[in-house]
Amino acid sequence: SGELVTFFKVKDASLLHIVMIIYIFTIPFNAITQVAAHATQGFKLLKYKIMTTQLLNPTVLLLSMLLFLFFSDKSAIIIPMAITGITGCFVMIYLLKNISGIQLQKIIVTPFDNNLFNFSFPLMFVAILQTFMHFQDILMLGYLVDEAETVVGLYHPAARTAGLFQILIISFLSIYAPMMSQLHAKGDFKEMSHLYKLVSRWLITSSIPIMLIFIIYPAKIMLLFGENYLPSQDILVMLSIGMFIQTTLCAAGPALSMSGHTRIVLWNSLSACVLNFILNMILIPKYAGMGAAWATFISLTVLGLVRVIEVRFILNLSIFSIKLIKPLLAACITGYCIISMRPYVMNYHTLVTLLLVFLMVIIIYGLSLWLLKFEPEDKDFLSGLNILGKSLKNDNGN
Repeated sequence: SGELVTFFKVKDASLLHIVMIIYIFTIPFNAITQVAAHATQGFKLLKYKIMTTQLLNPTVLLLSMLLFLFFSDKSAIIIPMAITGITGCFVMIYLLKNISGIQLQKIIVTPFDNNLFNFSFPLMFVAILQTFMHFQDILMLGYLVDEAETVVGLYHPAARTAGLFQILIISFLSIYAPMMSQLHAKGDFKEMSHLYKLVSRWLITSSIPIMLIFIIYPAKIMLLFGENYLPSQDILVMLSIGMFIQTTLCAAGPALSMSGHTRIVLWNSLSACVLNFILNMILIPKYAGMGAAWATFISLTVLGLVRVIEVRFILNLSIFSIKLIKPLLAACITGYCIISMRPYVMNYHTLVTLLLVFLMVIIIYGLSLWLLKFEPEDKDFLSGLNILGKSLKNDNGN
């Protein structure tokens, strides 16, 4: 911690030392929370994980910060994180106990499982590599470019905006992954193929509206951050296309890992990270932020395509389906319409323009899909039914 204090040149070194110690203290509690949350997810229940990690923890953090602000600014920085970590941990353990009957003391005395370790150990490094790759472009921009503060400042909002696609990925794959594991354990490759195509089609269908708005109206999106960020609109377009491709092909990743091929998943992530590093080294000195965007786009595209090819040859599962034509055709119709309306809405205030475009995308895209006729399973999904759970229940004969 002393070296970090020197590196960041923090004036109040003692405060940083205390904050780091408290944050390190909460790591075991946060780790247990995440493990327990994913354990409940394995029972095909997302509400407990969302309730704790997305609702309870942020609420406790906010309220405790407001409370300790009455005492001192330093206590509001130091104490709330510890309170949040401990609270979330015990709540999640309690919820897991109610669902599965597992008790904390049984977890502690459970013997070491070599098979489970061999399966999960590569996934730990996958998570580390994915986290590093998430920040790699910004870190390398800061290192390789002159006037790094300006370049990174322009790049960061575009990168985080394009990162909104991650919400769709997390939402769809949270239940999809454990179900693929269960189907693979039963050897039901027919149902795995159906689920793989179904989730991929949903991901494509859901991400198309976001992608269209981001690549057709990037200037208006970046104006939300201020006029100074207009030069980042091309970066937003490139990153949005890359994230759209990743979202489209991302169902292949859990298919590999849940079928036991975690080492392949690790090598895929490592290769993508190395490729991204090399491309950043080549492109950033010449093209700055746009070079980082190109590097990310190429890396994500190559990683997605490699995973799809591996799933095709290893598991004999194909992402392609005739049913994909409908959302793609609806996307073409919607894209043509909102491009045609550009001259009429670009002169409005940014918020008015984006609101009109958003409404038109939803109306035209939804109407196009309706005219092209939804698949029966898509109708169930739009009606709010858990089609993934239904598919598994039907498979079990219930």
